[in-house]
Amino acid sequence: IFSIHIEDMFWGPIDPRLKRMTLYAAAARTASTSKELRLGSLSLATAGGGGNGAALEPMLKPVPVTLRLWSTLPSDGHTVCPFATSVRLEAEVHGICIDGKEAQVRSLLGVAAEIMAADALLQRELGPWQWSNAHHEG
Repeated sequence: IFSIHIEDMFWGPIDPRLKRMTLYAAAARTASTSKELRLGSLSLATAGGGGNGAALEPMLKPVPVTLRLWSTLPSDGHTVCPFATSVRLEAEVHGICIDGKEAQVRSLLGVAAEIMAADALLQRELGPWQWSNAHHEG
């Protein structure tokens, strides 16, 4: 069990002149998006041990974070494929301070492991996603 506390959040385009946060490149037949997430303060608290019902204790001291995300997606200029062909993520974090106990770290790593296992199960069960018309025409 964990809790994330966020203060002063901004989500929008990296370039405020872009109205839809998307640029179309006709020669490459791609659309590119750029987004920015700025958090004035991000902190994390996790269960301090003692099993279920344990009190949450601070683990990550408040820190400002900025994330920038660029995605390139196939496009014909009118529609955009929902699957990115490339993604670039930049994170800007100043002075991170983690002050946690072993039980807190184990708890957080357990959540990450469960998310990765669920993603692997979906990929095994669903197989590769096909999105082009060539794959759907009979």
